[in-house]
Parts: sequence; C-alpha cells; structure tokens
Amino acid sequence: MLDAAGAEAYAFLVILRLTPFFPDTTTDCLNVVDSVKKGKAATTMARSPQARIWMEVFGIMQDMGASIEDALQQLRWMPAHGPKSSIGVALKSDLRLVSALEWRANRLVDSLAKSAADPRRCPLRHVRTVSTAAAAVTFSLCRLATVTHAANHYQVATVLVDGTMVYASKRDSAATKSSARRLQDKRTRASDETAATTGASSSRVNLARPASTRAAARKQALLDKECAEELQFWEYWRSSRSALKPAPPGDADRRLGADKDRLAAKFAARRADFLGD
Repeated sequence: MLDAAGAEAYAFLVILRLTPFFPDTTTDCLNVVDSVKKGKAATTMARSPQARIWMEVFGIMQDMGASIEDALQQLRWMPAHGPKSSIGVALKSDLRLVSALEWRANRLVDSLAKSAADPRRCPLRHVRTVSTAAAAVTFSLCRLATVTHAANHYQVATVLVDGTMVYASKRDSAATKSSARRLQDKRTRASDETAATTGASSSRVNLARPASTRAAARKQALLDKECAEELQFWEYWRSSRSALKPAPPGDADRRLGADKDRLAAKFAARRADFLGD
C-alpha cells in the first residue's frame, strides 16, 4: 500500500475475511464508505489504484449475500483525530453521535498505525535538514526579490524650471539613450586614434575597446562572412547553369513514355535471349 486510502481499504478487506457475515463497522476513512456506495463497476476499473482490493471485497460481499444497501446500513463514517470535547457532540455519517468507546478506539488504532509506519518514516534529523534548507532558499529568494524590486523602481526627483518637483522611476535594465551612446562611440574612436598614433599594437587597441564595441565588431564580422558565402554560392550557381545540357524536344510526359518503352524493349530482348538459350 502506498497511501492511507489503500491501507484503510485493505483493513476493511481483512475485517470481511474474518467474519462470516457483514460486520457492524465504523471507519474514519470516508473513502471506504464512498467506494461501497459507488459499487463494484466503479471501484474495480483499470484506473482505480485499489481495484484488486475492491474486487475481493465485493466478491466476499456477494458470498455473504449482502447487497450495497445492506452494507451501508452496517458501515458508517466517524470524524477522526477529534478532542475529548467531540464525544457526544460530533456526528457520524448515520447522524448518530460519537461515543466515548468509538473515540477511544479511534485513538488506539491511530497509535497502532503510526507505530507500524514508524520504521519506514524519514528520520527526524533529515526532515529538519530539508526544512532548514528550504527556509534558507526562501530567505535568499526574498532578499533577491527585494533588491530586484528596488533596482527597477528607483525614484529620482527632478526640479523643473517652475519649481515643480517631478519623480520618475528608473530601471536597472533601462537602455542607454542615443545621445549617450554617440558620446561613448566618439570617446572610443578617439582612444583608438590616440593608441594608433602612439604606435600601440592592434591587440592592445582591441583590448582598450569596451566589451560592447568588441561584441558589435564580432557580430559585423559574422554578417560579412555570411554575405560573402551567399554571394559565392549564387556566382557558382549562375556559372553552373551555362554548363547544363538542354532538354530534348517534347514535354516531360513524352520523354518519360519514351524512357519506359526503351526499358521495356531492353527487358524483352534479354528475356528472349534467356529463353532461347
């Protein structure tokens, strides 16, 4: 069994195996009552995870001669994990109150289920380690979100000519204005010319350029190479067109028919030679 619903269904099957008639049963799993209401066809479908269990359950019920209506009169649901104050207050599925005996029995079977599952439970130290790591990741993400929001919503105050204070939001990812880009390009060209006149090597000039300028130069070089390859391909294609032989006269259907006739005649001649030998 992989979940609590499967364990409850199997426990219900064990009860039916031990009794010659349908017993008076109280369960804290509503899925057991709902499955009996749905019937055999719905609970034993291929997509049902507990189909094998319910197939045997309804087989035992059939051997007992108990119908679904009779079973629902003997099977009821009660709320689980309730405090002592729920005794005589909480209602079961048959609209009767939960007794002290039923409340105590439910507490005992829950304790037995936990003791049976305890060897397979994850150790507490591992649970605490994972919980601590999850809390650390959540804290780091919150700090990152705070910094990102502050960087993209930075308020800058500007005083106009008439004395009005205007606030504008600045984003960390805002693009540089065209005027600023032109000024940066002028400074780059000036530094390149200065380095060239002083006898600096081309490698040093390239290192002095900003990263954005070097990236643009690489991109332009790739575009020039693609254009050169494209022009070379079309020149080769035009030159090779003149070397093609002209097609024979007639349309394509006639040429194809003539080819078929030649192949048929060749095959017939070979067959006649083979049969003559």
